[in-house]
Amino acid sequence: MRIKYFVEIFIVLVFCSLPLFLHIDSQTLRQWDEARNAVHTVEMLQDHNYLVRTFNGIPETWEPKPPLLIWLQLASVKLFGLNELALRLPSVLAAFMTAILLILYFARFLNSRFTGYIAALILVTSQGYVDRHIARTGDHDALLILFSTAIILHFYQLIISDKPRPLQFLGLCFLFILGVFTKSVAALFILPGLIISVFIFKAGKKVFFNKWFYLSFLIFICVTGSYYVAREFIQPGYLNAVWHWELFPRYANTENNFDSGIFWYYAINFFKLRYTYWIWFLLTSVIMLPFLLRGPLKSFYWYIVLNTGLIFIVLSFGSKGLWYDGPLFPLFAIIISVFIESVLNKLMDKVSNIQDWIIRWITVIILLAIMFIPYYAIIKKVTRTGEYPWDKEYFSMAYILRDSIMLESLPDPLKVVFEGYDAHLLFYVKAVNYQKKSERLVSGNFSTIRTGDDIIISQQQVMDSITARFNYRIIEEQEPVKVIRILEEKI
Repeated sequence: MRIKYFVEIFIVLVFCSLPLFLHIDSQTLRQWDEARNAVHTVEMLQDHNYLVRTFNGIPETWEPKPPLLIWLQLASVKLFGLNELALRLPSVLAAFMTAILLILYFARFLNSRFTGYIAALILVTSQGYVDRHIARTGDHDALLILFSTAIILHFYQLIISDKPRPLQFLGLCFLFILGVFTKSVAALFILPGLIISVFIFKAGKKVFFNKWFYLSFLIFICVTGSYYVAREFIQPGYLNAVWHWELFPRYANTENNFDSGIFWYYAINFFKLRYTYWIWFLLTSVIMLPFLLRGPLKSFYWYIVLNTGLIFIVLSFGSKGLWYDGPLFPLFAIIISVFIESVLNKLMDKVSNIQDWIIRWITVIILLAIMFIPYYAIIKKVTRTGEYPWDKEYFSMAYILRDSIMLESLPDPLKVVFEGYDAHLLFYVKAVNYQKKSERLVSGNFSTIRTGDDIIISQQQVMDSITARFNYRIIEEQEPVKVIRILEEKI
């Protein structure tokens, strides 16, 4: 039987891994957070300052999150080099571990390994989850989702225990510390659901009258507080940046330009692009499961629905980001998988006179039919590695900068000229210079161009400005990228 289970889980994990790992390093670093995190990582590699994230050598205030993700990326870089695979691997592995968490939780605590298999497969076929900013890029969200999902599942076991063990409280404390060290206050957005669950499941005495609850809370405050105090000491003004960019002003959207959107922003996105296939299963599941479930599984269902609903409400009242819905996807997968398993069990009960092996094959065929469309769609999505036409000006240069053979054929030094936010190029500049131990590449914009410079550009607006001001010679051209030698200024 153990061999059978091993084969089962191996097959499921292979299917889970393809949407996550396939072509993971084909595209260059994406603009904004992924690229900025990569710059933090390469600068930490250079200056060995492991407490303070820096950008262009300046202590970070724009993205003042604690550095757990950067530490993991740094470890990955030391193993696999300064490349996209190393920078994305912590996020991809976190997503993969979330799928494994669902499988193991259902197998161990709910005695239903097939439900765990279904949940894992639903998760990795969720369009919004296997997307930029979450499962396949070097962002904080996949790691945060792993910890938030683990906390919610772990907390359920704590509140239904007859007598919670000290290790249960300490484990919860450890997960919250990891969550905060990943993405600051975002790890605490799940608290309303957990607190209300304590009262609904009548676990107040087990939780609030247990000394280990308070000891764990004290450990959490001391560990997380120590980091924030230490960083304020090293980087004066850090706590002010945390307040404005991570806490209430940002959440309430009173001091920044984040899109506040409408309350139903996330719900609309689920129907339009983030959960287009599974949303119908989710709605059906929420409606039907109360009539299908009995016993402990029904209590678990209401716990998950409660926490899912409250996370949705918290997110919907706050400032909006396309990927902020990430923590909901594992919970959605749990609800849908319980529904599918319950329906299949009801159907199989009605044909109980059929031999077991036939029933098993019917179950497999039904599951394959359900999974085919979303799995095909997600594989098609992750195998599209080219850039959209409107993105070519942004990302084309990076493909050349990461190609060591092509770079060898270009002038040295070479100035990388880009107008606007250039973190996605700055990483490659710093990575090449770190590896070459020289100023092989120089980052700049149009205002830094001088006579005699060899420059690389990809933006038409920069090309137009150069044409208007300088005489030049094109050394290399791969549209939209051009390598140009500036000869002289026009009179």
